[in-house]
Amino acid sequence: MKKVFLSLISLALLVSTYSSVMAQDPSINALQVAPDPILQYETGTITVNFSVGGSGAIPAGNIILQVSTPNSYLPDPADGPLITGTAAGLFTWVYDAPNRTLNGTNNVILNPGDGGLVDIQVRGFVITAPSFDNTIANLLFPFGAPNGNSIGNDNLVAGGRVAANPAPVKLVTFTANKEAQTAVLNWSTAEEVNSERFEVEHSLNGKQWRTIGTVAAKGNSQSTLWYSFVDADPANGENLYRLRMVDKDRTHAYSPVRSLSFDIKVGTYLYPNPVAEKLLINIDDWNKVERVQVYSNSGKAVYEAQSAPVDGIDVKNLPAGLYVVRVTRTNGAVEAYKVVKN
Repeated sequence: MKKVFLSLISLALLVSTYSSVMAQDPSINALQVAPDPILQYETGTITVNFSVGGSGAIPAGNIILQVSTPNSYLPDPADGPLITGTAAGLFTWVYDAPNRTLNGTNNVILNPGDGGLVDIQVRGFVITAPSFDNTIANLLFPFGAPNGNSIGNDNLVAGGRVAANPAPVKLVTFTANKEAQTAVLNWSTAEEVNSERFEVEHSLNGKQWRTIGTVAAKGNSQSTLWYSFVDADPANGENLYRLRMVDKDRTHAYSPVRSLSFDIKVGTYLYPNPVAEKLLINIDDWNKVERVQVYSNSGKAVYEAQSAPVDGIDVKNLPAGLYVVRVTRTNGAVEAYKVVKN
């Protein structure tokens, strides 16, 4: 009987220890709607700060990060909201448009220390300022909450408001569509006051933007006007587009961001590899190349050319080892190739 009693105590201690070790605590640490206010027809961002505390792993599919918005500002674009941020890729997102709700289910195993920011693009529609409308973020657990979950950090509420738009252009629509290997952008305006131009901007990462074209605005109008622009040289992979709408007094506003992905065969070949004296580069169109750089394995730049090295790159004086050749295209795309120097 004494042995049985001691075994039961040992089992209880083991269960208690396991429960304390496997005490996961996923959390919503902060929720923000910015800017304040969001201008009508312009975009803003809902930012959710998510993290995993405690100890032990949380299996994929066990957490749903749910974000619900009011009618006044909605996830944008409506057919597939733009969701970015360091933690966005931890979840698979589904947008329930009728209920204005995004549901993100964790698609990877989450460990303590995992998390980051989830940025959701929204667009202002109904003017509410000076009053606020609330965004609600919740953590849901389809298979039950983890052992160490603290319900106090499972949900947050943040207010946002929409104000009248003083911008010179009231943008109604802005779309991006693929036609063969080109990106066709179309947009319409409902009203223009003293507007000057639309600058079409392109980005590969949403942080660095460059102007790839300009379309003149009509100036003044109270009727619907249509515009278009074609990017004939999109990059391989994801391409982001936005409009910078400029007034004649140089004030400006930005459109929502649109995204297109292309699968473009890149015609770049380096030979011989390994190389002893001269590295030759065969590229489909040198007019689309901005520069060529060579880096050592330690990251030191050992060669750079702003023009096409059509006669090859002399590498005979470089020490033997591994090098990286970077080809930067005029559309911002960067290709990297490993080369061995004998």
